Amino acid sequence: AVNQNGQVAVVEFYQRRVRIFDSRGQVVRQFGTRGKGPGRFLGPFDVAVDGRDNFFVLDRDGRCVQKFDRQGTFVARFGKSGSQPGQFRRPWSIAVGPAGNVYVTDYGKNAVLKFSCDGRFLMEWGNRKKRGEAMRSPTGIAVDRQGNVYVAEQGRKIISKYVPVRGVAAR
Repeated sequence: AVNQNGQVAVVEFYQRRVRIFDSRGQVVRQFGTRGKGPGRFLGPFDVAVDGRDNFFVLDRDGRCVQKFDRQGTFVARFGKSGSQPGQFRRPWSIAVGPAGNVYVTDYGKNAVLKFSCDGRFLMEWGNRKKRGEAMRSPTGIAVDRQGNVYVAEQGRKIISKYVPVRGVAAR
């Protein structure tokens, strides 16, 4: 993930941290450590940055998202393990849209979960086969400047584009 200053955020899974590099490849700062609780990770797997340079770290093994400010100070944690709407079974990738909403693919639920920038659950889609939205093993996600959501599905070997329609994602 790249912030407004061109700094690159990289997740180091085995070290349980995030490192921020400048354009010359020098480490500017790092945050996170092994464990449970604020600023600690069980398995950080992906990172995204919003328009205000806040970092959103997807902790796959902790089944949550943690938000940090531009300095790497812990701000909030949201999501938890479970199969209900807004809960994670096997979160895999994360992206932030132009409105600041946070999108997470969940490999275990075959779904995309959408949260506000402060962690409020907004909606979920993809796991309802009867509506033609069935996903199979979503692994990657990106959001463009218009708010269109692109999801890479390992199970179907496709990339689907979802267009926002009055708060609902339509393919």
